[in-house]
Amino acid sequence: MNMTKNKIHLLACTLMVVCLLSSCVYDSMVVAFFKNCTNDTLFIGVSHHDNIDSVNRQLECGYIKDYNSLNSCELPLWKQTERSRYINIIYPDSLCSMTGDLFEKTDTNYFFLIRYADAKNYSLDEIRDKKLFGKCIVTRDADGKFDRNIRYME
Repeated sequence: MNMTKNKIHLLACTLMVVCLLSSCVYDSMVVAFFKNCTNDTLFIGVSHHDNIDSVNRQLECGYIKDYNSLNSCELPLWKQTERSRYINIIYPDSLCSMTGDLFEKTDTNYFFLIRYADAKNYSLDEIRDKKLFGKCIVTRDADGKFDRNIRYME
């Protein structure tokens, strides 16, 4: 009887440790959700700098569209490391997300908004030169909160 009780305690402690360790892994992965509040279908590049050439991430759509199903347009605009087969089109009034710490290096991030139609017809160099992109600045306040609605800046 005493041996069974010890085994139950050992099993309970082991499960508790496993649960604690697994929760640490999930806590370190932060997902920030945003809403496209424009009337445009967009590609949204993210940077810590106010320069479209410094984009190092892209907001991801909540759905996956296969690259080949979009009239074989020459995309993506920015280098994709994980999902090179997919493009992240953010439709109007839809959610998108970014995994990782958005404010890792700074309290301000720059979202560069490129319309899908422009991305289909122009290269990133042409988009930059013709200024065919919008910008949305996201700033974290003292409480750690930030605006999650993506809009063009005036």
